[in-house]
Amino acid sequence: MTMHTEVPDATSPQAYPALQWEIQALRGLAVGAVLLFHAQLLPAGYLGVDLFFVISGFLITGLVLQGQRQGRFSLVAFYWRRAKRLLPAAYACLAAVVLAAPWWLNRAELADLREQLWGSLGFASNLVLWQQTGYFSGVAERKPLLHFWSLSIEEQYYLVLPLLLLALAWRARSAQAAWHRHHAALLLGCGISLGFCLWLAPRHGAAAFYLLPTRAWELGLGSLGALWVQGAQGQPLGWLRADRCQGLLRRLQLPLVILLLAALMGRPASWWAGAVHPGTTALLVGVSTLLLLLKTPERRAAPLLLWPLLRLGDWSYSLYLLHWPLLAFASNAWVGAGPVPLGWRLGALLVALLAAAGLYRFLESPLRQAEIRPSWRGLALVLGLSSLLALAPLQLWPQEAPRPGQPTRQADEGHGLGPSCDHVAPFKPSAACLRQAADGTAPRWLVWGDSYAMQLVPGLLPSAPGLVQATMSSCGPFTHLLPYRPERVGSETYGRRWTERCQAFNASVLDWLSRRPEIDTVILSSVLIQYVDAQQYQQLDWSVDGGPRPQRLDRTRLLREAGQFVATLQQLGKRVVWVAPPPSSGFDIAACTERLDSGRLTLGAPADCSVALADYHRERAQVLSLLDELAQLPGLHLLRFDPLLCDQERCATRLDGVLLYRDAGHLSNAGMQKLAQRLDWAVLLRPSAASPPPEPALR
Repeated sequence: MTMHTEVPDATSPQAYPALQWEIQALRGLAVGAVLLFHAQLLPAGYLGVDLFFVISGFLITGLVLQGQRQGRFSLVAFYWRRAKRLLPAAYACLAAVVLAAPWWLNRAELADLREQLWGSLGFASNLVLWQQTGYFSGVAERKPLLHFWSLSIEEQYYLVLPLLLLALAWRARSAQAAWHRHHAALLLGCGISLGFCLWLAPRHGAAAFYLLPTRAWELGLGSLGALWVQGAQGQPLGWLRADRCQGLLRRLQLPLVILLLAALMGRPASWWAGAVHPGTTALLVGVSTLLLLLKTPERRAAPLLLWPLLRLGDWSYSLYLLHWPLLAFASNAWVGAGPVPLGWRLGALLVALLAAAGLYRFLESPLRQAEIRPSWRGLALVLGLSSLLALAPLQLWPQEAPRPGQPTRQADEGHGLGPSCDHVAPFKPSAACLRQAADGTAPRWLVWGDSYAMQLVPGLLPSAPGLVQATMSSCGPFTHLLPYRPERVGSETYGRRWTERCQAFNASVLDWLSRRPEIDTVILSSVLIQYVDAQQYQQLDWSVDGGPRPQRLDRTRLLREAGQFVATLQQLGKRVVWVAPPPSSGFDIAACTERLDSGRLTLGAPADCSVALADYHRERAQVLSLLDELAQLPGLHLLRFDPLLCDQERCATRLDGVLLYRDAGHLSNAGMQKLAQRLDWAVLLRPSAASPPPEPALR
């Protein structure tokens, strides 16, 4: 989000002209909501972005239309003004982030930051971030330039808008004809963009969030508002004239403000069919903001009580630029379980407020007021020099090579045989997800489960008599009971569509397996948290008549389903082995170890990055209890890593200098291979075994 408008500074509420203080207050509300959301203090504060998109479209389109109506609009002057307004503070922020990054970010995060930096400089940050992660995911909290996505969307919109308005006004018979062309084009564009957004958001949340075609309708609402206001200033547009509805708009002002505040607190989400964002709640916020902007402002000074909000509006662009990198750096340093402590988050916001006031006072405001004659050559020169200055600190980054045994992002995505083996559709075995036996015969082992099954593959391969991988992220190997959670904002994880795909995947694996007598051993694994955490999840029972229905998590039913599932596999002549997840207690083991090795600040984790046995037993108590019950199922062999890794007090996260984990719970490829050297997989998983596999000896 780019918190910027063409509004002058003021040292007191009384100094704001009437039109400006109302918009400035809305802008302060928008940036304040986003800051509180990023500090995890306001559930739906992200809607401040949607609020500001409408404000931005209203103000910038108004400037373009005013220039066109007065016959003095110039593309070079428009783009020069945008560059002078936005680039100095933005590129100063980029340079500061690049300077600080080596002290705060690990290798993989530095590699991501390099891509984000190029995207930010080229107004394509939204495209880069769309490919890297989702806005609402945990990984996103560590990306210092995540917030540049909205600046990119706005600048992409304003790259096209003036050209569109000029083209529509070309050779129009009258100003009224040009205005009608503008309205028709913007209404059509907004309608198409909104429809595409509502269709795409439940299916591909990240694409709907980050891409201009699904966000243009929000800026377009503001553009339509500017057209209506401009129409009230001299254009005979009949019912489209905003001045005909002022009485109604004044009566709606207070209810609209209350509705906006309720939306930012997350209240309206339950009134609508879903909470996918951007969606119906964003539309509610956008229309409410538009109606507030259409009201003719009161000809009076700003109320004294609004002074803090107005100052937030003044500093909003600098504040928005600076606050997120500070929070992101804190998230990188905090590798402990759970969110960054509240004190750190509030401290980051306080530092951002002070820095934003200085950046606004000494950089933003002077450069905005400077009178420099615009030209295409000057614009190109400013862009080039600014980019060089922002990129210069890259030369100071250390060339840090991975330490022996540490996972690298390129080689350790954790997909087993490859990314295509993380299935999202019914199982269809491919050559990429199959390894024949050494003698060329058909595979005899099947690895089935979620990402915790994927992690086993590098360790299984050397001993496997051929192997087939049937895995789907987060989808445990149960055919009837599946984890369920109403769709969250920005994510469809564990929503009904996801459970449909998971159920179809597991059913297709079982169907395929029933026709493969050569498969004699089925290796199952899952993190299992999604099946036992009643605070976060429900379950869908696909065995009921009339379609699956959400239910409370029921361990008895889950164990009955697991028993029936194992019995079904045994009836097919398969030996069934369940591999438990490795010890963990919630903190990011891989990040902790890398930061410890490189001397970076490491907060919230044990000093040696090992897992305290007591913490492991406490944090994973429900999973460990479920595993004990699964171990009692007839014919199911349970294999645990705990005896190999844990002593009386701690569980090791390294073996022979090799880092075993790639995040908070998954084993790295190198770690899995090292564990496989300590475990004789061929013995533990031999099909002829008549008894459970022996427990591995402690180190």
